[in-house]
Amino acid sequence: MCQHSVTILIFFIVVFAFYQESPLFMSTLVRKAFGSGRWFSGDGKALTKEVLGYIESASIPAISGRIVASIAPHAGFRYSGPIAGHTFRAIRDMPKENQPELLIIIGFSHSERISGAALMDGTAITTPCGTSQLDVESGQFLCQQSSEIRFDGRYHNGEHSAENEIPFAQVALPTVPLVVALIGDSGVQPLSKALVELNKRKRLTVVCSTDMLHDENYDKVLATDEKTLKDTENMDIDALQKAWSYQHQIYCGFKPVMCGLYFAKALGCQKAQILKHSCSGDGKPASQRDYNVGYGSAVMTIP
Repeated sequence: MCQHSVTILIFFIVVFAFYQESPLFMSTLVRKAFGSGRWFSGDGKALTKEVLGYIESASIPAISGRIVASIAPHAGFRYSGPIAGHTFRAIRDMPKENQPELLIIIGFSHSERISGAALMDGTAITTPCGTSQLDVESGQFLCQQSSEIRFDGRYHNGEHSAENEIPFAQVALPTVPLVVALIGDSGVQPLSKALVELNKRKRLTVVCSTDMLHDENYDKVLATDEKTLKDTENMDIDALQKAWSYQHQIYCGFKPVMCGLYFAKALGCQKAQILKHSCSGDGKPASQRDYNVGYGSAVMTIP
């Protein structure tokens, strides 16, 4: 092979490698939800009916202003679905002028340590409820704001924290595109600041995916969650940070919640509104409350 041909071959290898790692290349991917048939039903009609039922059954108090951030749980739908339904009904039922142009779903990894924020790659994601567009342009804008933010679909493969919110988004807001992120240790501040900048271009609503305390003691879960929700209502980040530890996870999705609180505060929100709380041990005899998980719904608004 002549030197000229070798040079051309190397050039094309380099170009291919570049585009393979770039969002433009990755954006050709239509992702399929990993949780289909695992965390939620794989039957489209059944899942849509189930999710719609949770949303329609939610009783929402009067909400003033535009919801800029929110909290929704992500456990198996039969446990967390009724609470998540409150969050998505509140967002769905906002006046037209306050409806989001883009929904940001923020989760975390249950199994891997993430540095910064990893955005879901691809142009769309499909669940049994339908297909949602992934806003690649907005994702690229976020990446431009900080080196801590990048497209990295590897962390999303098999992780349910953010993905479990997508069927609710598809039923409540079927035409609204998504940006789906998983954040880790160094991702909270960079992503919250980047979202503030993105909100200047598009009307955002952020969904922070988290369950609450997990513990064998039912009464402890109720008492802890009550205090956590009160601190969340007051947007008392210092109190929440002092209460949280790896041994006492008041929010398993603590970093998504912190990101949402910082974002909402930066936009002028001063108080969150708690919509609903439940525990997996509710309604069970004490003998069956061997392990309990709390679930909460909340929204943060601006005028």
